[in-house]
Amino acid sequence: MSELKIEYYSGAGNLFSIIDNRKYKINPKKFSEIAQICCTKSNPFTIRTEGLIVMDSSEINAFDVKFFNPDGSHGMMCGNGARSAVRFALNNNILILQNENDMIPFELAGIIYFANLENNLIKVKFPKQNLIEIPKLVPFGGKQLHGMFADVGTLHLIFNYEHVPFSENFEYDFYPLIDFAPQIRYDLDSFPNGTNVSIFKIIDKSTIFLRTYEKGVENETGACGTGAVAAALLNYLQNNTNKKVKIIPTSKSELEVEIISSNDKIEGFYLKGDAIKIGEAYFKIEDLC
Repeated sequence: MSELKIEYYSGAGNLFSIIDNRKYKINPKKFSEIAQICCTKSNPFTIRTEGLIVMDSSEINAFDVKFFNPDGSHGMMCGNGARSAVRFALNNNILILQNENDMIPFELAGIIYFANLENNLIKVKFPKQNLIEIPKLVPFGGKQLHGMFADVGTLHLIFNYEHVPFSENFEYDFYPLIDFAPQIRYDLDSFPNGTNVSIFKIIDKSTIFLRTYEKGVENETGACGTGAVAAALLNYLQNNTNKKVKIIPTSKSELEVEIISSNDKIEGFYLKGDAIKIGEAYFKIEDLC
């Protein structure tokens, strides 16, 4: 039986368990199993989190990151997880910056990303999107819902709140997303690999409220970084919002997304927000090798 230290981080209200695998050298085949343990509330002094982040050394980058959902699934980008990983690296002296503008390269989901500090917030640069579908027609209750779909390292289907069923019956913050979203997330005819499902409300050209149900967590999360990027991108393409937009997630901890473009062609995105340590815990694991 081995004792495993977990540090808890919040990326704009998106909660993560983080392991420093430079110390433990855990067999990669064990991470999915460990995620299902370390993202749960197993005793009064642990908390439920929305993903496991594994930090590893790298020969060419500042560090490498592996991300696992609480159900053990993996292979996707996690924007707030990436920002939390950067904060963890800074807090634990995995890297030391000479100045705030230094670029921090790291690998996640097979792609090299770059981050930097800006007024002590963590800013991550994303490459351009892989796929866009506007509109995305989705069967629901015998009707067709009009959504928007994008792959920004993770799959996201988003709906304007005015267009979701029974929205007129609820204030936005109280809409039962947990009941609406799974019916679409598990529609394998439309989404063979599943999808995250979000609802949004545009306040003005610079502000979007966003709530996200994440696959792998199978619940609404406090925030979703890739969901924020998708919402900013898809609404910008519809001329609903500006290139730089504030995203207000469920946690109400503000994120900022900026679209990078040249000659009217989108080249990538910046995702910026806070990322802080909120606690730590120890887990007993039978076999780490």
